[in-house]
Amino acid sequence: KARLLLLPMLLLLVSCCAVATMVLPVAVMLPLSTDLPPSMVSIVIALSMDYCLFMLVRFNENKAAGMGIEQNVGTVLMQTGRTVALSGFLIAVAYSGSVLLPEENLRNAGIAFTVGTLTVVLVHITVLPSLLLLFGDCLTSPLP
Repeated sequence: KARLLLLPMLLLLVSCCAVATMVLPVAVMLPLSTDLPPSMVSIVIALSMDYCLFMLVRFNENKAAGMGIEQNVGTVLMQTGRTVALSGFLIAVAYSGSVLLPEENLRNAGIAFTVGTLTVVLVHITVLPSLLLLFGDCLTSPLP
């Protein structure tokens, strides 16, 4: 299903834009290191690809089992979406632990990484199911 692989690229773009928007207020309030943007992009790419492919694999498995599109997306969201949300929450908790560090750059980076991680999770548990509901049949059906 090569057309289905367009979704990770689209969601990566949406995630990058959303994270940049959400981290901007943090950057205005706190001094951030110049090393932060490349690190943030690396984290966004890793999380976005991981979460998207994880959910799409489950979507394909359910589709192959003959599940309808609405039931399939609901099942993916309830099962895999919960796993993605928990994973992202735990990563955000780990990043937020850096606020206890004495180094200002690490504290501020931890805050930015926490906001970025939660934003990526939010994008993937809202935008991806919406796109699958809208275009799932089109992206998974055989070409005429």
